[in-house]
Amino acid sequence: MMYRVCVAFIVFILGITPVILPTSSASADSKFSQIDAVYSIKFNGFPLGKFELKSNLSRGAYSMIGTTKLSVLSGILFEWTGTTHSVGKISKTGPIPASFSFDFRSSDRSENLQMQFKRNRVKSVVANPPVQNDGMRIPVSKRDLRNVVDPMSALVLIALQGKKSAKHNPCNRRIPIFDGKERFDLVMSYKKNVQVDDLNGLKGTAVVCRVKYFPISGHERNNQLAAFLSQSDKIQIWLMSVNEGQLHVPYHIKVPTPFGFATLTTKTLNINGTKQNRLAWID
Repeated sequence: MMYRVCVAFIVFILGITPVILPTSSASADSKFSQIDAVYSIKFNGFPLGKFELKSNLSRGAYSMIGTTKLSVLSGILFEWTGTTHSVGKISKTGPIPASFSFDFRSSDRSENLQMQFKRNRVKSVVANPPVQNDGMRIPVSKRDLRNVVDPMSALVLIALQGKKSAKHNPCNRRIPIFDGKERFDLVMSYKKNVQVDDLNGLKGTAVVCRVKYFPISGHERNNQLAAFLSQSDKIQIWLMSVNEGQLHVPYHIKVPTPFGFATLTTKTLNINGTKQNRLAWID
């Protein structure tokens, strides 16, 4: 049961990792054309695996690929690999997703999901195996599929702002997400600032955002993890900035489960092929 909670956490974290980045007020042609990051994944301090993110933004378009690998006892007890891929265009107001895919393979099962968008509306979803419509899930309405983004497309909400606008609270936002099965909102608010000086050489000040999870539709009526997360006020995302506050990135993510805490923490961050060591919130 614990390992299934871990898997559910990873799927959930794929939804919240990208969306913490502030909306860009600059043009779609960014000087940050390639952003790569590696996150370590732990459960109650025990290493489970890693999440790798590779992104390309060029000429008003974007492509994002995220790969998650989990393993317990070198795969003898548990092994899980998942890949997400999103492409679309960039506008002044944010991403315009075109397609999203999610594939995973574990020790005992596999799944593939393909989703197409049209004008920020979900046009089609194809899942294998199909999502069971047995009355156990809250129905997803057509209204739920309007003005939403997939988990990866939210990554293009990267801040390309000057020092003055970097002073604004990056936590204050509500993000509507549809992952191909479930429709939910994430509501963020400011909690505090903390100093970071870790073993990977990353230093600076992080803004800690409190995150509230609001399931809307598509989830199972008796989903205990969804109920637990929706009642929790302990979900956190730590934001840090690089390049004099022009780019905000997630440094640390902490999510409670009924069995303890799961975390993602930045190991490496590369922008246009250059490793970033000093991250600093601009006061």
